[in-house]
Amino acid sequence: MKITYNICGLVIVAEDGGATLEGTLKETCPCCKKVDCTCHFSPDARSYNESAHKEKLNRELYNSIMDGLESLLIALAAEGVNIARKEFKTAITTVRDAAANEHS
Repeated sequence: MKITYNICGLVIVAEDGGATLEGTLKETCPCCKKVDCTCHFSPDARSYNESAHKEKLNRELYNSIMDGLESLLIALAAEGVNIARKEFKTAITTVRDAAANEHS
């Protein structure tokens, strides 16, 4: 049976003991527009920008947390857990807010 969940901007499709993810909770880099930023803001770069470097490090931390959260949701959906319940939406929002506060 195929079940599609729409939760917090994500679409997760669970089918036959597996699940796939469409969308992401991760932030994109304002420069390269990728979630896995390839921009070089490090101190050894030619045009070092301390603020941009800090933003990149914070975004990488935030995206790592979101990657774990997405993986958990996919695993739960694959196991047949109804992740569209209100409690999951509340938990996702709480994690996103906490991660945003950590990286701001």
